Amino acid sequence: MPRVANVLFPADYFEKIAPDGSMRIEYESACAEGRLDVGLFDLELFEERGELALDRPFLDEALPLVYRGWMMKPDRYGAFFTALREKGLCPLTSPDAYEEFHMFPLAYMRNDALKVHAPRLVAFLGHRADAGVINRMFTEFMVKDYVKSVKGTRFPVSFHTPVSQERMDGIVKEFVRLRGDLFTVGIVCKEYVDLARYGGATNEWRAFYLDGNLLNVCRNSNQPTNVAKPPEELVLACSNLGSPYYTVDFAERADGTWIVVETGDGQVSGLAAAQDPFIYYQVLADALERRDADGGRACASGIRA
Repeated sequence: MPRVANVLFPADYFEKIAPDGSMRIEYESACAEGRLDVGLFDLELFEERGELALDRPFLDEALPLVYRGWMMKPDRYGAFFTALREKGLCPLTSPDAYEEFHMFPLAYMRNDALKVHAPRLVAFLGHRADAGVINRMFTEFMVKDYVKSVKGTRFPVSFHTPVSQERMDGIVKEFVRLRGDLFTVGIVCKEYVDLARYGGATNEWRAFYLDGNLLNVCRNSNQPTNVAKPPEELVLACSNLGSPYYTVDFAERADGTWIVVETGDGQVSGLAAAQDPFIYYQVLADALERRDADGGRACASGIRA
């Protein structure tokens, strides 16, 4: 069976010939899809020394390479991309495309579809957020950095305006402390919206896209199976945002309307909670096979895809 892509997973910390335990089911599903050549690399060695060690050579280095693994900060992904290219491999996603979709404010600012369908946001570089701007924009807002919030901590889900600059400085200081070394780029304040709930679960869905085409959209918050799906027109409106491989998360509001919650780079976005990994890799291979047939095998460059 002809191969259509290379897929690279992080190896287990202790056993470098086995996949990271958290990625094992995905790894086995990708291996079961005969059109994908699946390999491993030593993530710890790369992070500590910048050395890229693969478990074995890929059979066809000219095939597009898809990384599936842990998030990297954009500068680390840039180094990873360069190391892959130095080995003669062809990573699908350029550093610019990775950065844009890994950090939602960048995707939001560059894509009108996101500005229309996502709650308003304002982003500040560094460790300070302007209370005056926040007071003018929001009645209620939530705080995150360019990548993540601090869910699962005692940090409040949202804040109400008006807030003083002193109060905002305290909020930011606590947020930065909780994020620690994971803090990325700056502070993002987003309009807070009430989400629909079904038995305590929100109704959130994750869509994967490849080359401007929808791969699939699946339930992502352990909600019941009989809840509403995101409108087709909304899902399709987000299908050509400029990266070769990315995700968009959708959520139903309490009033029944739908919003875009987040974007992500497809390489480091987890599969949706209700997603079947085996089917996912079949669909991904189908899309990559069509890409190959259309002449889309060229390596990504260092510029935005």
